[in-house]
Amino acid sequence: MTNDKRGLALNGLKDDEAALISFQRASLVKPESSALFAYQCEALLNLNRPLEAIAQCDQAIALNENWSNLDPSQALANRGLALERLGGNESAIAAYDRSLETLPQNAQVWTQQGLLFAAQENYIEALNSYTQALNIQPDYSLALVKQCETLNKLERYDAALAACQSALQGDRTWDRWGIAEAWNQIAIAQTNLGQREEALVAANRAVGFQPTYAEAWNNRGVPLWYLERYEDSLASYNRALEIQPNYAQAWLNKAKVLQSLERYGQARLAYEEALQIDPENATAWANYSHLLIYLDDLDTALTASQQALDLDPELISALLARGKALITLQQYRDAIAIYQLITNLDPENATAWGQLALAFTQLGRSEEAQIALGRYQLLQGVED
Repeated sequence: MTNDKRGLALNGLKDDEAALISFQRASLVKPESSALFAYQCEALLNLNRPLEAIAQCDQAIALNENWSNLDPSQALANRGLALERLGGNESAIAAYDRSLETLPQNAQVWTQQGLLFAAQENYIEALNSYTQALNIQPDYSLALVKQCETLNKLERYDAALAACQSALQGDRTWDRWGIAEAWNQIAIAQTNLGQREEALVAANRAVGFQPTYAEAWNNRGVPLWYLERYEDSLASYNRALEIQPNYAQAWLNKAKVLQSLERYGQARLAYEEALQIDPENATAWANYSHLLIYLDDLDTALTASQQALDLDPELISALLARGKALITLQQYRDAIAIYQLITNLDPENATAWGQLALAFTQLGRSEEAQIALGRYQLLQGVED
């Protein structure tokens, strides 16, 4: 058996190291073969050696002859994937674009491009890429489940649910988490549609298929929380954290359920773990601040709310926390400035109007207090 045929056979057996050696030997005999360099690129990608993979893909593209059963589009796509792994996202997008110009009917490359857009939180472009893939291959389960995930991110939960259900009926092409990813995304969609019992069934299927799927355990905790099964919800978050201890969202969800269980000290520790992992999460800082106010740690609450506002100056929950801490500290003028900002951003915020009325009253500004109280009562549907 020649080295190139041996390499293909080993590639089919997923023995990438041995396949790479065979392709390297074959390319010494056939240095004009783009296919052999492209196969080396793919094997190096599978071995997570992206820099070397790029060099081999470049060699294949530069030669641009003797592609055998391959074509330049696959080498360009693999080059894009290697660049993506190295953090060169813009270069990767350009490589995917070149690949799709060469072979626009490649559903796999459209899907890979969509994954890159999704990683950049560019969900509209991701959705467009998945749609292009599905126009070519309507039963492509991987594109369907990624479409489902993106629709969940865009809060289009009915459409997400339909996409994931189609994925289950598709060609069963999956990536790392297999069919469990579809059930996990179904659970997210159903939870947000208020179908909590159904969501729990879907989440149970996800962790049943993949017991080490930390994200699925985390998402399983959410419908349990809504169903007020707090201990079960906590156990689900703890399982996620056993698998992935640095999972910030699971720590945040754990903090939330611990608050529901009135275990406030433990909730504080969970918030602190989450914020150590993900200090750029403005909403987490705001929620932490609210808990600190409840625990009467007002100075730390003010610090936490400021951390949130440094990240997102218009985050209402952070402004509310800061205003509440200032009211409690009797710093009424500063509190008024915060609540006026809230009412400018959200004129329908009854809490802000009520707190404004209180602060104005404390400062003897009765006319302004009466106006604020009137707005509060109107929003609350309270008659004079």
